Amino acid sequence: MKRLTTLIVVAATTACCSMGGAPTKTAEPTVAPTAEEIAEAEKHHKALQALEQQLEAAMLKAAAAPENAPDCTKACALTAQICGLAGKICRIAERHPQDSETRRLCQDSAPRCERARARALDTCGCE
Repeated sequence: MKRLTTLIVVAATTACCSMGGAPTKTAEPTVAPTAEEIAEAEKHHKALQALEQQLEAAMLKAAAAPENAPDCTKACALTAQICGLAGKICRIAERHPQDSETRRLCQDSAPRCERARARALDTCGCE
């Protein structure tokens, strides 16, 4: 009986693969984001933009007066918050790859994180 079961499995696998198919994982259906998810992504995006403005203001203030060293603790914290929000936005977009709005928010947020991170690293050594 065990040998018969093994032969059936081998035959089924051979038939599948010889017909050009391969066992594939069933894709999860794409579901549109809920109104709450879109609102959450938009809220995070607005907060990210506000934090980015705070970071820019802090950096400009320090650059305007060389005797004023930038507040690196604040700059690093703002950068971490910006990147944290960008990550949240992009995770929502990843759950809904067909949704253009969440994808747009992610595509806008990710570079903002990278710019903030680069600037904070150059100015303050933030990681």
